[in-house]
Amino acid sequence: MPSRHPFLDTTPTPTVPKFSTVHPDNNYSKCLDVRGGVQENGTLVQLHDCNGSKAQKWVVSPGGTMIRLRDTDFCLDVGDELFDADVRLRMCSEGQISQAWYYSPSEQLVSLSKGRCVEYSNSYTSGSPVRLMDCLDDYLYQVWVAA
Repeated sequence: MPSRHPFLDTTPTPTVPKFSTVHPDNNYSKCLDVRGGVQENGTLVQLHDCNGSKAQKWVVSPGGTMIRLRDTDFCLDVGDELFDADVRLRMCSEGQISQAWYYSPSEQLVSLSKGRCVEYSNSYTSGSPVRLMDCLDDYLYQVWVAA
């Protein structure tokens, strides 16, 4: 059974980083994906049909704070917007607060800088951007699991 808590892993860092696909609420047919696989600052992160591409492989840093696209120097980033910010890809920068995340006990992916949760649309539509919204307890559209 896939781990539901990769962000809480306290085991020593392996020599080869572990990567995961990230899925909305146990829907393993959908994945967190980089739009068009474009590795550039500002590229939207979206919900998409899982296809095994590199655009859907993520590496969680030790301690679970940075989430990097595998084999790249790009990370999940929330930018400077305060409300309804789209989650985007940006060049990783150690200590950059807009790239700091934690996994809540409610299985929400929370921005450390904003205190808000990554949310997907309620339709599971491929190509839907994921956004940063107020965290709500037991809100299905903010639950994420890794496999």
